[in-house]
Amino acid sequence: MKNLGVQQPLYQTYHDIVSQIQRLASEASEPVPLDFEAVTEKIIRQHSENSLVKWSFYLIFDMHKGEIVWQYGMDAVLGIAREGSWTYQFLQKLHPSYIPMFQAWTEAAGKVWNHSNQFPTGNYVYHMGTPLLCEDGQYHWFVQHIFSLQTDSMGRYISYIIFSNYAGRWYEANRPPFLPYITNNNRPDKEGSDIVYRAIAPMVKMSFSPKEQSIVEWYMKGKPEQGNPGIARNTLHEHNGNILAKMQSLLLTNFKSAREASVFIRDSKLWPEEKI
Repeated sequence: MKNLGVQQPLYQTYHDIVSQIQRLASEASEPVPLDFEAVTEKIIRQHSENSLVKWSFYLIFDMHKGEIVWQYGMDAVLGIAREGSWTYQFLQKLHPSYIPMFQAWTEAAGKVWNHSNQFPTGNYVYHMGTPLLCEDGQYHWFVQHIFSLQTDSMGRYISYIIFSNYAGRWYEANRPPFLPYITNNNRPDKEGSDIVYRAIAPMVKMSFSPKEQSIVEWYMKGKPEQGNPGIARNTLHEHNGNILAKMQSLLLTNFKSAREASVFIRDSKLWPEEKI
């Protein structure tokens, strides 16, 4: 299976916009009051010059306040009103079954922020795919690119930017997996990504009953479905159905079998390693 990624011809546009915003983030990285007006004006200007990002939007999240303090384009794309809590309204737009996993991925990103304190602000980008309910009443994929805008003197994040670019229609069937990943200076950062996956792994495991966990780990060891000892065929069939449904809900991905899903989880390091 192939990761969704940023699709052509949007990639170059995405790269140009992220590079622009990263430069703004580097300029704004001193622990002083941020000139939001100057930064946001540049973001809006950069967006308006790229017609391919019509269905993109931008957020600035203040970690001290714990809320979105600025947005551009979200109301037009998602139909979110300017009044009320943008954070709450945004969560309402997520595909319902993905909300717990989305929150878990977001919390895991915090561990990467700690990992990245030794690097300049804006170099680390956290990429995460999300299905969002848009103004047209349909779910569409967006890839969020999240990186620091401002840090304090200790390197702790004060605020960060979320740039969300359109990545295509979200369908009930034939959905490829999209695992969040980290880049550093526009290069994949395996260490940072592994930190995220290790943080998520216990939650993934606890989503299954003890019996389901044993079956998943059986498949992870390369064992065939027919050879699982001590489980009647009908019981195994029922467990496989439950495992497959949970895997698809966790990753919003269509797998052919519980075994295929288990092997994918293993290879993606989304299961505690000592248990495999």
